[in-house]
Amino acid sequence: MKHIVIIGGGVAAFECAAAARKEDSDADITVYSKEKLFPYRRPALSALAADDMDVSETFFIKKESFYADNNISIHTGKVVERIIPDSHLIEFADASKVGYDKLIIATGAAARRIPVPGADGKNTFVLRDYQDLLDLRKAITIKNMKSVIIGGGVLGLELADSLLKRDCKVTVIEGAERLMPRNLDIQGSNFAQRQMSKIAGMEMLFGKSIRKITPESVVLADSVVECDIVFFSVGTVPVFPECPGLGVERGIVVDKNMKTNLPDIFAAGDCTQFNGSVCGLYTAAAAMGKVAGICAAGSDAEYQTSVYPIRFNSLGTKIFSVGITDDSLESSCEESDCRYKKIFYHPDGKIAGVVLVGDISEANMLLKQMNS
Repeated sequence: MKHIVIIGGGVAAFECAAAARKEDSDADITVYSKEKLFPYRRPALSALAADDMDVSETFFIKKESFYADNNISIHTGKVVERIIPDSHLIEFADASKVGYDKLIIATGAAARRIPVPGADGKNTFVLRDYQDLLDLRKAITIKNMKSVIIGGGVLGLELADSLLKRDCKVTVIEGAERLMPRNLDIQGSNFAQRQMSKIAGMEMLFGKSIRKITPESVVLADSVVECDIVFFSVGTVPVFPECPGLGVERGIVVDKNMKTNLPDIFAAGDCTQFNGSVCGLYTAAAAMGKVAGICAAGSDAEYQTSVYPIRFNSLGTKIFSVGITDDSLESSCEESDCRYKKIFYHPDGKIAGVVLVGDISEANMLLKQMNS
């Protein structure tokens, strides 16, 4: 009987297991996750920071019974420290070992902290996994705590919304000169920034360089922001166990079948690099996981890069962004006091990208047109 081992506990690992089981009803499928929870919807963490409520059933990708019903063995709280490819073994933190016939690495990524003095202080936090959420909740002890969020992307702004709901004062510090520069054009960015500036209790600072973090402040090149707690939301770094000979650049290098350069080892999700890029998106990780699971089970599938939209609904502002939003492209634009719509076009007239702020009711229709 083939033994498929999956390392990881996120959506990529889940999709690996589910797809492998669908392809092979007899394989022995085992998942080892360092987290103590069954696979859950990681993007939900930002919203859960708004209160101390227990997570609901919808937080998890599937009910616990799914794994038993599909004969998938899942072990939580298990840290894999090393892969021994020549022997087809994985080694855990306690030095015990388990063999595999096919191995899928789906260990995701760790939250990045900017390299400045004080970045690892007791008053600094990230929000990447469930334990981070518990640490954040424990840190917010009083009303009107002064918080700083370093990073003004989607996750940072969602966290800002949750902290405001906890009666924190929030300062968002962004190194770029404007809001969400990867997702919005200049005009759309300015429009969204004006909408968010109406939110009481929040200040946004752009184009700022951070010098250091102290227990009482974030020191910028030109000023000091007093605060009690600091949160980093500045991207992620792929993480995976030690594995001699594994091809790694920015992440584990994989081909269209999610194969690595080593025999019988696949990889999927945020720990991987495909076509020179590390994607870091939940939907992409899920798609990669499905391909890896199918291929590890012995069938054939290919990962196809796709255009994944950004949807944001926090701080009283709705945003939809997809595709190329480069102001150098031809475009059409509509703007009112409460709505911004811009469509970007390829030279052949096809839709290249879309930005909607405020009213995003046309999002699905425009996405369908773009993909047609």
